[in-house]
Amino acid sequence: MIDSFLVELDSSNRPGLTYEQVLQGDISSHILDNLQEDREYKVILYAVHPQGPSQPVAALGRTVKLLPVENLWLQNETTDTLQARWSPVRGATGYRLTWTSAEGSIQDVNLSSTYSHYMIQGLHPGVEYTVTINPIFGNVEGPVRSGNATTVASSTVRMLNVTEISTNSLLLSWDSVAGATGYRVAWGPTP
Repeated sequence: MIDSFLVELDSSNRPGLTYEQVLQGDISSHILDNLQEDREYKVILYAVHPQGPSQPVAALGRTVKLLPVENLWLQNETTDTLQARWSPVRGATGYRLTWTSAEGSIQDVNLSSTYSHYMIQGLHPGVEYTVTINPIFGNVEGPVRSGNATTVASSTVRMLNVTEISTNSLLLSWDSVAGATGYRVAWGPTP
């Protein structure tokens, strides 16, 4: 029967500095916390018996570096929404997305690590927003990445394309406008 385990922790960038912790004998996992970011650690584990410790087993582990989101794209702006997209960060357990209007209104949302985009809703037309995102690593927030975008001032069609031109027809396509109940199309020959 194992009475307890002895864990030694040695940081490769601070040779000679070793931490020890005694754990209960009925467990098979443990979190070593309050470590420094982006550091390699050597972990040594002994099973402790009444007659003395077992042979040690050792492993190396490296903590994650707190990195910012590499890319943040703000796109698909409408009168009351905009989409934020970002490149995922390795090791992040989640993200905090915050948006601030020029008038000073601040809102945020915490998202799981499975998210790489989010549609921000409830915005006001024609307002510039600063959007920030920072990865979360457990209970630590990583560096912030930010960008600016302005919502569409009014509910207008912003893009009209004419394609598939034949001798007697034209195909029209446009970006839809949220809340529109219809569209008026006018045409005529050019002078």
